[in-house]
Order: sequence, then C-alpha cells, then structure tokens
Amino acid sequence: MATVAYGTSSAAELDTLKAFGDEVLLQNSLGSRLVALYYEISPPLADFISEHEALRTLVRELLVDPVVWVVEATEPLWRD
Repeated sequence: MATVAYGTSSAAELDTLKAFGDEVLLQNSLGSRLVALYYEISPPLADFISEHEALRTLVRELLVDPVVWVVEATEPLWRD
C-alpha cells in the first residue's frame, strides 16, 4: 500500500519503513503478526487506492507520511 501511495517502489520512505519492519517489527511475535496482517490486507487496499489519484494522495499525506516521520524521528532508538 505504501508503494502505491508513493507511486514508485524506489521512494526513500519505503526504505525507512522496510528497515523498521526488519529491525524492529519482525524481531518479536507481535510485530511479526502486525506485518503479516499488513501483507494480508494491503493488496486489495492497494489495488483500490491505485485506481484513485486523490485517494493515493490522502493515504500518502495522512497515513504513510506521518508514520514515516515517526519512524525517522525515533530511528536513533531502534537502529543498530
């Protein structure tokens, strides 16, 4: 879904989210379940979002960008 929101798979923000997922979320059972849930519900949502430019913008600006901001702001706490 984040890839669709940015319109490219090479956005730097996606690298930040992947690093957080790999280094934090996938290191514990709750985080692993959240990642699994994301990958379960994300494809149909991404398909729908990809067909609506205004929705892509809203998802990016109101959901994904704030999450990326928090992850980047807390990076010294979780990055090895």
